[in-house]
Amino acid sequence: MVVRYFPKGRFWPKTLKNRLGILLLVSTLIPIILIGYISYYYIYVVQVKKINDDMQSFVKTERMEIEKLLNDMNSVSQLLVVDGGVGRDVVDFLSENDGFQQALLFKNVNKSLVNIYSSNPNLGAVFYYFPSLNEPVQFTNIDSVENFSMESLPVLYPANLLSYYGPHPSMNKQDSNLVFSLIRKLEDDQGNAFYVYLETKLGANLKSLFTSEILGLKLIHRINSFDGKELFNNRQMVFGNAEQPDPNLRSFVSTSAAGWQLVISVRESDYRQEIVKWRNQFMIVAFGSLLVSLLLGWLIWRMISRPLHQMNQAINQFSLNLNDQSTIQFDLLEFQHLYGNFQLMRNRIFELIAEVENKEKQRGQLEVEKLLVQINPHFIHNTLNTIQWLARMHGKSDIVDLVTIFTRVLHYNLGKNSIIVTVSEEIEAVCDYINLQSIRYDYTFNVQIHVDPATEGIPLPRFVLQPLVENALYHGMTNDEGRIDVHVELVENGRISLTVSDNGKGITAEKLEQMLLEDTQKEKIGLGIGLRYVRKMLDTYYGQQAKMEITSKLNEGTRIALVIPNRIEEAPNDH
Repeated sequence: MVVRYFPKGRFWPKTLKNRLGILLLVSTLIPIILIGYISYYYIYVVQVKKINDDMQSFVKTERMEIEKLLNDMNSVSQLLVVDGGVGRDVVDFLSENDGFQQALLFKNVNKSLVNIYSSNPNLGAVFYYFPSLNEPVQFTNIDSVENFSMESLPVLYPANLLSYYGPHPSMNKQDSNLVFSLIRKLEDDQGNAFYVYLETKLGANLKSLFTSEILGLKLIHRINSFDGKELFNNRQMVFGNAEQPDPNLRSFVSTSAAGWQLVISVRESDYRQEIVKWRNQFMIVAFGSLLVSLLLGWLIWRMISRPLHQMNQAINQFSLNLNDQSTIQFDLLEFQHLYGNFQLMRNRIFELIAEVENKEKQRGQLEVEKLLVQINPHFIHNTLNTIQWLARMHGKSDIVDLVTIFTRVLHYNLGKNSIIVTVSEEIEAVCDYINLQSIRYDYTFNVQIHVDPATEGIPLPRFVLQPLVENALYHGMTNDEGRIDVHVELVENGRISLTVSDNGKGITAEKLEQMLLEDTQKEKIGLGIGLRYVRKMLDTYYGQQAKMEITSKLNEGTRIALVIPNRIEEAPNDH
């Protein structure tokens, strides 16, 4: 399959020089476009986030200033309550029938109110309101209060016995400015409700409370009550025309814990003016950068076109004649280095070709050797069966037993069905091997085999256990008291343990290392497979999940323990 790295068409040039020119142009444009987009997006996000954070912080600060005014009114209202405040004298004054006592109480109330006024210069109108009296307004600090009605006041938010109002016109008819007010509900000794009214003196300070401009942006302030009603809008103060609202506004809201909101809005056009200004400046800089980049790209193209032409000639020469040893000298070190790497690559190709040829020869030799060492197991089995029947016909029962056991061992060893067997099959092969050795040496080996029945059907690679027993026979049976123990049992985490131990002469560390490294021992016994085969099989079929541990002490014995999983997830080619 041929992969085309460049589009094929009538408008795509065929020469490297022209393609390089186009690619240089594209490589110049792409960074400018990408950097321009990324920088614009980043600066836009940063700028907008900064403005948003500043505006949000600003609206929060103004809301907290209003809350401070409301909290100050709350503190003053606590001085006017019945329990421990001026309200006590007011209630006593209204319930007292004695004229002298009334005069004293009236004097005390006025004195207390004067002290409160003098210590709180921001207070506006203050009075008590008794709905049940003919003259409901009492102890006022203004000339008169006409047609006072709590229901007509715009509720900012209620709070238990308190209700906050405003902004709204002052109860003082001589003051036309807006105020915030508070009404606290009180009760006399008979449980009759009456109220105390307080208001702030905003007056001309309302404009200073609501800043008209920040960060060069003209602001619109709105106050919404706890139930979402708009109570105040200073659009006319900022823009001078409340009858022509701007539909494109961006708003920033700060909500108090009581639910009322202060909203600051700015025109979208004013909000984006800095971004538009920056974008225009960036376009000018980007256009200038593009011109400079194109000029530099043209100079670079002229600088590399001749070396590229020389390199192309050298490559063509190498492709025509691999034995060509001519060299080229470049003025630029980079091209000289590239040409040197090309020569190294050419030499490496020759080495790889020679290496492949050598491996193919070795592979053929191995195939021949494999054919030479292959033995037809059917021929061997048929021959052994003939020997067995001849021995049986001549009454040689010991030879019959020997040949029978040897046939089973040979069938197990040369079996071609699968290298994966069960624990029970491996144990049977071990028993046949021990019997074969007993007949061979005319000696009954003391081998104790203990197999957990639950492990008999567990799969494992062939010849994992037999080499361990073979090693124990060689190193463990040094006298008549020699003993070999074989244990196969389940352990934790779904694994099985195969242990072979003896009480023989033991193995030195040097000898043990030699046994694990060499393919076969110098003094072969039995099949001569060795411990190296066992370790290789464990690595092949189990990897890091298998564990092989050998402990040996001189004149005490050797113990070889294998711990493997109770299943083989994915076996290599085991046929």
